[in-house]
Amino acid sequence: MAQDTGQEHRWADRGWYLVLEFGHSKSDRYESAVRLARRGPGYLALLDENRALVHRNLYRGDDLRHFWRLLERVRAWKSTRLFASGDPVTADEAADGVECYLFFSEHSLCESRWREWPMFIGCPNTIITLRPDSPCAWFRRARGSGTAFRLDKAWLEERLEAGLHAYRCCPLLRPRRARELLRLLPAEIDPTRDHRWRVKGRASSRPPRQELRPASDDAYADYLADVFRSALAGR
Repeated sequence: MAQDTGQEHRWADRGWYLVLEFGHSKSDRYESAVRLARRGPGYLALLDENRALVHRNLYRGDDLRHFWRLLERVRAWKSTRLFASGDPVTADEAADGVECYLFFSEHSLCESRWREWPMFIGCPNTIITLRPDSPCAWFRRARGSGTAFRLDKAWLEERLEAGLHAYRCCPLLRPRRARELLRLLPAEIDPTRDHRWRVKGRASSRPPRQELRPASDDAYADYLADVFRSALAGR
């Protein structure tokens, strides 16, 4: 483990953070990388277990443009290491999450825009959307069983976990919250009992298949408001 060379440092940080650290390199970019790191957030000069100097920065969400500039200089070096909230990640994983965050958050595309219910679970890239007009809407994988439609929650959980893993270097991602919202979705819906839903026939499929759809936009909004009532209370 690298040790602090002069400053008392306690790892009391909570929540999301990224750590980038690198050691000496023969690259022509080494000196400029060191200068950039020293100007960055949470900078520490450390000694590793071999008493070699290590430069480390700790980043929060507001600091990620600096992170991106530094990563571009040091990502190919053997000494470069990265950690997301304490877990080791590769340079490519960090770059994917941060690049996505910098682009999408700048254009407000990651905001869930809560009204009576959220627009997606996890983030837009988990492809678990709650928008009723989307071909990826969560209820489209429900399959008929008698009068009820059973939701493929195992597939949704697998999809969510894959997205949470792939984008864990994004500071907007809230894994616990996403799992809570997914847990609140029902295991099945029976449109003969809940008239906020209807059955739509799909004659183009062979054999013809019945699909679950909201009865109307207002009915759908009312349904999700009920489903997420507990989550809305503590958002």
